[in-house]
Amino acid sequence: MTEYELVDAITGRASFGSERIMEFETYLFAYLVVAYFVAKKLTVIHLVLITLPYTGISYLTAVSTWMAYSEVYRLGQRRLELNPESQPASIYDIYLILVVMVIAWMASIYFMWSFRKLK
Repeated sequence: MTEYELVDAITGRASFGSERIMEFETYLFAYLVVAYFVAKKLTVIHLVLITLPYTGISYLTAVSTWMAYSEVYRLGQRRLELNPESQPASIYDIYLILVVMVIAWMASIYFMWSFRKLK
């Protein structure tokens, strides 16, 4: 694989990962809007029926993002073998993205719980 093909593959995977992050942000924002406007009116079963799919979708989106950026890292290492002057992505960037997604998910669950408690 040439360096150009590697850069193209890296760009494609990074774009896919960015799309998954935006998808996660969309789900997060929708959940926060529901929490803010209707949390006090939800019954326990409604809360479960909203939170479980949200949690599942958030998990799948985080895993998909992790896989995309892991591939970016792996391809970046291959590019580094071809061109030692290139700047590959850091593995810590991938961890940081995942940690931020998990913290955002936990904060949204807490936000829903705190608004629900005010009932």
